[in-house]
Amino acid sequence: MFDSINEMQIPIPHDENGMVGRECPNSECLGFFKIKLGTGILEEGYNQCFCPYCGYKSTQEHFLTQEQLNYAKSIAIRETQNALEKEFRKWDRQLRSGTRNSFIKLSVEYKKNHQPIAYYAEPELETHLTCENCGLVYAVYGKFAYCPNCGADNTLQILKANLELVRKMIAQIKSQEDPEFREYLIHTALGNVVSAFDSFGKNTVTLFTKHTEKSEIRISFQNIIKAGEKIQKEFGLDIYDGLGDEKWQQIVVNFQKRHLISHNDAIVDEVYLTITSDRNSILGRAVIVSIEDIEDMLDSIEYIAKKLQSGLVDWKVKIK
Repeated sequence: MFDSINEMQIPIPHDENGMVGRECPNSECLGFFKIKLGTGILEEGYNQCFCPYCGYKSTQEHFLTQEQLNYAKSIAIRETQNALEKEFRKWDRQLRSGTRNSFIKLSVEYKKNHQPIAYYAEPELETHLTCENCGLVYAVYGKFAYCPNCGADNTLQILKANLELVRKMIAQIKSQEDPEFREYLIHTALGNVVSAFDSFGKNTVTLFTKHTEKSEIRISFQNIIKAGEKIQKEFGLDIYDGLGDEKWQQIVVNFQKRHLISHNDAIVDEVYLTITSDRNSILGRAVIVSIEDIEDMLDSIEYIAKKLQSGLVDWKVKIK
């Protein structure tokens, strides 16, 4: 009777960039992200999806958002109502025709309740990337670690993207004439470099120690000296090896400058002078950060990040 609604395909709307939303089904995460259909692993039958935040793995249909489910449900109800209306009209015509000459006239009426479509608008996301491993185009909120399509660890790619944003920011700073605003932007750029590296380091250690005896290790990479010491102690890795004393000292100084900016109103204190031996800074005066300071440290940060990731890869292989 209702062959027309036995099987119903409901396409999920995509945004102007061809991307559709996904929501992690893990109740402890529920992270929202977007993927671009037609990118990533395109082999027939592949239907896996990974949460980029917590790594939860399942099939694509389990990652539909609640808004998408409500939308699909409203479409299904309306289509079902339309099919029912069509069938009841057909039945009514048959009854009227069959009882036209009878003493008892039969008819049937179907009153349809109008089903509104649950349209929705998905939120914009701040980080857009293309997975270097499988080619998936996707978008996420700030901190994440996995490709939603192949599950690859993309922490280094994320760091590179964040450092590239800093480079673009520096290009804008150079054209800024207001000295106070210029200083604010330079401080912000330095903070972004340290935050990006801290996020990379934490996520990388968490990923590689997962399901190992060191899974409870927590390392803050904002204190780059202590972070290096702990990495050496726990994993036997010297992530600064090959960097050179001058570049290493430069990173230490810049990280300490960022600490002053964040925690001491950018005023030089004795701790800063003891750690850095910075002869260009004066106790009690504002610390000076130049664009050149930040530009010079970007490649060094990426070098250290690669050393950390490759070292942990080797460490993970050895313990298996």
